[in-house]
Amino acid sequence: MNYRVTLLLAFGLATQASLAQSPALSADPSRRTETLPAVQSSVSRTPAAVAQEPAAAARFEVIKGSEDSDLGEQRILRETPKPRPFRFSLDTMMYHSSNAAHLSAGEVDDWFFGSRMALGWQRQLGKRLVFDLGATQDVFRYDELDVLDFESLEATTSLLYALPWSRDFFLVGQYQFGRLTQEFEDLALSHSVRFGIQKAFSINRRNTINVAVIGDWDIDTDVDALKRHQYIGAATWTFKLIPKVNLLLGYNYIFYDYTEYERDDHLHNVGLSLVWSPTSWMEVYTSYNHSFNRSNIDAFDYEDGTSGLGLGVRLKF
Repeated sequence: MNYRVTLLLAFGLATQASLAQSPALSADPSRRTETLPAVQSSVSRTPAAVAQEPAAAARFEVIKGSEDSDLGEQRILRETPKPRPFRFSLDTMMYHSSNAAHLSAGEVDDWFFGSRMALGWQRQLGKRLVFDLGATQDVFRYDELDVLDFESLEATTSLLYALPWSRDFFLVGQYQFGRLTQEFEDLALSHSVRFGIQKAFSINRRNTINVAVIGDWDIDTDVDALKRHQYIGAATWTFKLIPKVNLLLGYNYIFYDYTEYERDDHLHNVGLSLVWSPTSWMEVYTSYNHSFNRSNIDAFDYEDGTSGLGLGVRLKF
């Protein structure tokens, strides 16, 4: 175990012994966002589905003609919606955490406030391939534990391939750059690649289930002790309660495999969200997430309940 890992471990253990003087997230600041509900800004984080036909194409529908046989069949030209490759979202949110520092003992709760701005651009390449660029900037501020304040920048380049034998079944490849800062001073920088599959099951008009299996491999980090690989399984059930109101129930599992020392974590996250979309460009949501992490190093075991509400603006143009 190198000296940096030893310092990080000692820091996490010392934090539990002297929480009142120096609360802090145990050892890995890059995981500060892992217990946040995932519903907000989902439009900016997930590339849209590949269209069933080119966006600029027109679609014809045959309708029954007049009884006069001389007229024959008539065709009505119906245009597809104008393509809108750019997207923008802005969220403001307030949450309460029962274990803000993710500690295994001596938990302290706190409120935190956040904002998120996301930009994206997408282009369809042929019938089955989509190219996507995205960037997201988060800013979080804690009420009492201001030592936990942080900012997070994420930039991605993605390719989405629609498999030919099943509708809404995609292969996903992605490059991701991450920058974690505190008062906009660097804490950690990382480069990673992701590959996976995702599938949407439209059961009926009110029920949809989305599942995904993804691998995420760090290719470079500026803090060796934070280098890791992640293996992710996720499932989300969306139920339309009434028009413009959706209920979402989700489960995420992440296996963290740290490469520079013997640490393996199993993170489980169960979330329930209620989303109201009063217009096509606005969302109001409330959610609760319960997370528990189990590690081969006892000091990194923790549980956390996070609940709150948010307001989001969604634009495509």
